[in-house]
Amino acid sequence: MDYYIWIYVHFPVQSGSNRILEKMTPQIPIVVIAFNRPKSLFRLLQSLLHAVYPDECQVELIISID
Repeated sequence: MDYYIWIYVHFPVQSGSNRILEKMTPQIPIVVIAFNRPKSLFRLLQSLLHAVYPDECQVELIISID
């Protein structure tokens, strides 16, 4: 049986454009979807904890475990 962990990163864009908004504080939600892989989830969370994020970004971590 295969199990997967997905990460979704969203960058805000201006309506009708592909240009990232310059005056807005970028918000980066990281969505982790996990199922029956506690060791993999632990490694992923450790990696996210030690990752370097831009100072001007607001990072939100959302975890969904089925």
